Amino acid sequence: MSLKKVISNAFEQRNSVSTFPLRIIINLSKLPTNQPAQVMFTVPKRNFRLAVDRNLIRRRIKEAYRKNKHELYRYLESNNIQLAIVIIYLGKKEITYSEIEEKLILSLQKVQTLIPQLDHKTKKDNEAS
Repeated sequence: MSLKKVISNAFEQRNSVSTFPLRIIINLSKLPTNQPAQVMFTVPKRNFRLAVDRNLIRRRIKEAYRKNKHELYRYLESNNIQLAIVIIYLGKKEITYSEIEEKLILSLQKVQTLIPQLDHKTKKDNEAS
């Protein structure tokens, strides 16, 4: 995700799902790509001073997302929805890959249940305009 506007819109909407230590912020929006989703991963410097530690956690989250995104992508493609996603690591301690993957799977399932509500809300707002 590289466009400042897409990123700022995702944070402004504040539609989020939390499964500690992950928070996923989502925004239904038209993206400048043909992909169903664009994703940004963040690990706050405040919690992990060393870049090595931040990068390790970010790599673990990216790999877990890569392995488990297919169900979400199928849902998005079948409903013709595009999604901007920001995944934030909230924990203060490093956890294993298997724990991150488990939490990410739960979070993605929660996101999938939240999307119909957001899609309905977005369509309602567009009709009012």
